[in-house]
Amino acid sequence: MLSPAQTFGGKDLYPEVADKAAVVSFNIAKTYHPFVDGNKRGASIALLATCYLNGFVPVITQAELVAVIMLIVEGEMDREGLAEYLRDRMT
Repeated sequence: MLSPAQTFGGKDLYPEVADKAAVVSFNIAKTYHPFVDGNKRGASIALLATCYLNGFVPVITQAELVAVIMLIVEGEMDREGLAEYLRDRMT
């Protein structure tokens, strides 16, 4: 869960909010799968919370959020793809 705060050589590995939200959400939905139940819901909440706490509101409907999380779970979208998707929807 601390992935967004990681640095290397004094530089932030995830410098943009979209990158931070993507790594947290992707790790919950696909990489670590930390919960017995509710990983997709948890990934969705983590994505939105990371954006909101960093002053950004993604312009995304509930249906779009569900669809993008399903793409991650099904292996059709990677973390970088999610970050790019979020960059296009940040206000």
